[in-house]
Amino acid sequence: MILKNARGHAFFEYGEPMLSSPQHAWCMPLESLTSEQRADFENVSSGNAWPEVWSRMMTRVLTGQDLSGAWVVVQDGVYRYAVVQIGVLLVRTVVFEYLATEVSWND
Repeated sequence: MILKNARGHAFFEYGEPMLSSPQHAWCMPLESLTSEQRADFENVSSGNAWPEVWSRMMTRVLTGQDLSGAWVVVQDGVYRYAVVQIGVLLVRTVVFEYLATEVSWND
């Protein structure tokens, strides 16, 4: 379920069909993360890289639509996700401000 969801976000935001196995995938309650791990997880940054022109993420970055920092907020307190592509493609999600997930590919 986590992998399928991450693949959907990668394709929806960047048009990248991630068909290969991910480099890593994990999920954990946010409360189980140390304060350093939580800060690292929440700090999603693309550095100075811009999303590909005409991608949905480029539109979000330029308009700020549904964004809270680098996070796309689907429903406040219920679901948010972040997709970043810098050498690797990284997808993070938070469900009900409880469950954190992360999937990344090196492709």
